[in-house]
Amino acid sequence: MTDSRKVFVKQQFDNTFFELIKLFNQIFTDIKVETDDGIKVQKELFDFEMKSMQEEFVPKRTFAQNRNLAIELYQKFYVKYLKLTSVYFKTLYRIYNLIDKSDISDKDKIEYAKILRAQLTDSELFMIRYNAMTENGRASIEYINKYNILKHLSNFELLEFKDWWKDLDSNEKNGLGYLFMELKEVLTLLIDETKFDQLHRKFKNGRYDLTIKSEQPSEFEIILTIDSTKNSKKSAISDGFDKFTHKQIECLIEGIVKELIIVSNFNKYNYRKELHFDSDTNTINNQTIIKVSVKNKMNKPLKISYKFD
Repeated sequence: MTDSRKVFVKQQFDNTFFELIKLFNQIFTDIKVETDDGIKVQKELFDFEMKSMQEEFVPKRTFAQNRNLAIELYQKFYVKYLKLTSVYFKTLYRIYNLIDKSDISDKDKIEYAKILRAQLTDSELFMIRYNAMTENGRASIEYINKYNILKHLSNFELLEFKDWWKDLDSNEKNGLGYLFMELKEVLTLLIDETKFDQLHRKFKNGRYDLTIKSEQPSEFEIILTIDSTKNSKKSAISDGFDKFTHKQIECLIEGIVKELIIVSNFNKYNYRKELHFDSDTNTINNQTIIKVSVKNKMNKPLKISYKFD
């Protein structure tokens, strides 16, 4: 393609792309919905409905049961606002399809995908994830993974983890949410880019000692050491751990790991049957060591879809 042709293609793409972005944002502008909590306009409707789903959700015994219940609640939301939701998700899909099928460079595609991702609020990411788990949203999975749409999703706030965050205050909940967002980024560097083989951090004056390590791309291990003799009155992002038993922390970390490498990739990157998960908790004197590890039994590299910045 000649330089002049590239410029023309880019200009044509810009015109269509930004017109669609304008249309996408316009979807909410004239929407006014009366709820039990008053009139909701624009994107605060998604915020309101996400909080309503979180309040209504009653955790079940297993992650699978919780996921099925979460999808049912989401579908109630989708149908309730069908005129809005159908147009919203069709327009979002159309924009990503435009980016993906255009003749612009791969580098430009990533940059335009980032522009679109920047338009999305936390509650929109929440709804986009659950929508992709329904028949209506399955076609979007390819673009969600390819363009890292859910990069900034707080996985800890998902309905499947309500058993843990329901009894935390906002600072404790936000702190663990931030910690697990960091975990997501670290795992990307460990198994996607292999820029380093270990991360080590301490919280609460050494009460919590977290190590994440990977000796090869097909496996990684998370080790949380809890020293009951150490503590700090200062607030830390790990404060939420104080509300849990050691076994609850082990189950939480294992659940987050499965969420990051299987569920939020919609089973497209790592095949569940090829993965071996192992977790255990041991206490010796004043120290409790919680280990959660995952390995591909075929020695294939693990992959997280969070590839682009």
